[in-house]
Amino acid sequence: MEIGSEYWEFDEELNKDNREFWKIGQDVRFTLSGRTSIFYVLKNILLKSHIQKVYMPSYSCSSMVQAFDDLGIEVEYYDVYYNEGLKYNIDCDEECDIFFAMNYFGYSRN
Repeated sequence: MEIGSEYWEFDEELNKDNREFWKIGQDVRFTLSGRTSIFYVLKNILLKSHIQKVYMPSYSCSSMVQAFDDLGIEVEYYDVYYNEGLKYNIDCDEECDIFFAMNYFGYSRN
């Protein structure tokens, strides 16, 4: 087994014990990172659907956007700002194939 690489494909045999450990269902994929997970999900969606545009938060880092860029998907950002808490300026009329929603990493109201 190779160590220290990014694995794009899931090996059922190598990971069968992980399902039991995590007590999760049969349709399971373990990935190296969030970026790899995004790419994996996009490739799965593209098997059945066409994706032209994603609408995602302005604080998305370049590694999150990379999968969309690699697959030729246009990225449009909605503004996120702080004003007594995080505020999301989402244009509900924005035409997109994917609306990408996520919490801001590391943000706490405390």
